[in-house]
Amino acid sequence: MTYELLDPYLKFAPELCKWIRERIKAHITMRLGLVPQFHDARTRLEFASSAASFQELLTQHINKTPANFEIFSFAVLKVHLDKFACRLYRDTRTSSHDGGVDLSTNFGVVYQIKKLKLLTEAAATSVYTELKENFDQERLHEGNVILVIDDISRDVKQYLISMKVQ
Repeated sequence: MTYELLDPYLKFAPELCKWIRERIKAHITMRLGLVPQFHDARTRLEFASSAASFQELLTQHINKTPANFEIFSFAVLKVHLDKFACRLYRDTRTSSHDGGVDLSTNFGVVYQIKKLKLLTEAAATSVYTELKENFDQERLHEGNVILVIDDISRDVKQYLISMKVQ
């Protein structure tokens, strides 16, 4: 099977290339809004100078697309956790077929923030099984998966430590 470009596409190829580039840029700007500008620290500080206007900006952009909701929510959580020397992994893909590998957000440390109460070995085993299903083995074996557990019995804590779960 062979493909050919029709004459109008060949004739107007330079114009189309320029138009396509501009169209992609416009589409990204429309979908992401101000998100690309936030790579600059000064821009972030300007937007954050007024709490009310910053909250309004977040509301406007979160309502644009589901991706913006994820990006902004992740960014806000990450900034707050960074203050406590924590790192955050965007775990939106942790239940996917690939075992949670998300190369674009591989920060090395994985936090699943849940108010967990582990009072029995069966509950701990269930959580550990879920981790094995959701995260790749490399992260688990290197100690890069950390659960924040709200309440745990001494026996279960010892059980998890013996399995090398932090």
